Amino acid sequence: ISAEAAGKQGKFWEMHDLIFENQNKLTNNYLLSLAKDLDLDLDQFANDSKNEEILNKIETDFEGGIRSGVNGTPSFFVNGTKLFTYDETYESLDDAIQLELEMKKY
Repeated sequence: ISAEAAGKQGKFWEMHDLIFENQNKLTNNYLLSLAKDLDLDLDQFANDSKNEEILNKIETDFEGGIRSGVNGTPSFFVNGTKLFTYDETYESLDDAIQLELEMKKY
């Protein structure tokens, strides 16, 4: 929610990265301090954090992921086929993409 709320002020990825880097510290006060560090309008951030439109977007995205078979992050799909979950390496993803591209030639 905090990343989406920050996104309303053009700072989605900045907040996303800070949340990812500080996963073990996430409290409401800490998220507010991150918003302050990003120089966000704190009143707008607080209001957007409760915004029904944002909450619905997140719920819709979450449900879409579940319907697609996503059960962890990252999850990878090539041409609609789920390949692996978070424990795979970049090389295996690259190999899978290359294999899929080769199969399309025939």
